[in-house]
Amino acid sequence: MFRLLHHLRTTLWPVPVACVLSGVALSYATVAIDDGNLLPIALTGGPDAALAILGTVAASMITLTGIVLTIVLVVVQLAMG
Repeated sequence: MFRLLHHLRTTLWPVPVACVLSGVALSYATVAIDDGNLLPIALTGGPDAALAILGTVAASMITLTGIVLTIVLVVVQLAMG
């Protein structure tokens, strides 16, 4: 048993196989969720709601990118001198 565990820890293939298997399982799960009517029609929203949500996500991503770039520049400046 110890040899099997040691072999699994030292080889490269278990991680990609686990990722592939979890991807297959997630694909089946998302298809099952999509096929089932789990949400009432009032909660799904329309095109305007989707546009508002995507606009908010885009604005927050731009803000996050600006903050990350600012922090990186400050770190580089502090490292230089």
